[in-house]
Amino acid sequence: LDPILAQGGGVAIEEAFALAKALQDAGKEGTSAEEALKEFDRKRRSRTRVLQRLSDLSQVLGTLDSPLDTCRNAAMHLTPGFIKSYVFDTLMQASVSTSLF
Repeated sequence: LDPILAQGGGVAIEEAFALAKALQDAGKEGTSAEEALKEFDRKRRSRTRVLQRLSDLSQVLGTLDSPLDTCRNAAMHLTPGFIKSYVFDTLMQASVSTSLF
């Protein structure tokens, strides 16, 4: 994950909690640890994929090194705050809309 998104620590906590929950549920259901790990991986993969794609997009947009970066900066400067907030909120909603656990 791109460090500018400040998501690494949060994702690590999510992963730890989800793994603990998967193993706890497996113990209650009599499922093997191996099966619990497979289920954990299946559930977390889509969330991780979304975060990685957002991170990749952020990296590309944030590090343009061409005349396009001047256009990006000008567009951001001229864009009203409520639109920037809407776009940011939409991206954040997309990042948390996948199942956490």
